[in-house]
Amino acid sequence: MACTFCETGRMGHLGDLTAGEIVEQIVHAERFALGQGQRRVRNIVFMGMGEPLDNYDAVHHAVECMMSDASFRIRANRITISTVGVVPRIRQLAADAVLRHVNLAVSLHSATQAVRLRIVPTAQAYPVEKLVESIKEYCDSTGRDVMA
Repeated sequence: MACTFCETGRMGHLGDLTAGEIVEQIVHAERFALGQGQRRVRNIVFMGMGEPLDNYDAVHHAVECMMSDASFRIRANRITISTVGVVPRIRQLAADAVLRHVNLAVSLHSATQAVRLRIVPTAQAYPVEKLVESIKEYCDSTGRDVMA
């Protein structure tokens, strides 16, 4: 995404995690938590170190695994995907039989297009007006609210 405020964004794109690598993070977190006498992992947020919706297929497969009765059994309402606002993927998310049930959070960073253009390079491709339009479509299609 190369957002000006994000240190990892300035590193450039180094690659995407596979679904297995995403799920492996939960395995390690849960082992650590249980080893400390804590509860199992119950909430997941896809955010940071890359745009989750730019890695859509891997995120989709990882969410399926997280929700599976054969693995973590994490409910959809305890999974959140945060995005900087990749409009076509928000629309895809709304139509997705699995992902439409998870929470969606949008990091606007600014409500004005002028500021977004300075700090979020993708604002050029996805202006705030189009982003808001896609969020409204998402809400109408899924009946879910979006966190902002």
